[in-house]
Amino acid sequence: MRHVADTPMFVWHGDEARLPEGATLLASTDDVEVHAFSYGRSLAVQFHPEVDPATFERWVIGNMVELREIGVSIPEFRAEMAARGPAAVEASLALLREYVAAL
Repeated sequence: MRHVADTPMFVWHGDEARLPEGATLLASTDDVEVHAFSYGRSLAVQFHPEVDPATFERWVIGNMVELREIGVSIPEFRAEMAARGPAAVEASLALLREYVAAL
């Protein structure tokens, strides 16, 4: 998780994972206890390392009504992705490459 440790990652969920017995906690925040864990050779994440700016935009367009209903400012959300997205994509790729290489 060293690749994403200091990088704000994209989170799009209201659910929280629980750490399964025998799993190793890899990432957490003050708001979410379990953001990532390993279980044997498996990696589980509660954020979205697959999101790039194009994917983000498709999700925003597809969920615009719901986002507005929960009070999300679409312009602010887009601005945050524009500012933080490139670093998150780079960190995600490094994380996933390292994970796959270790298999």
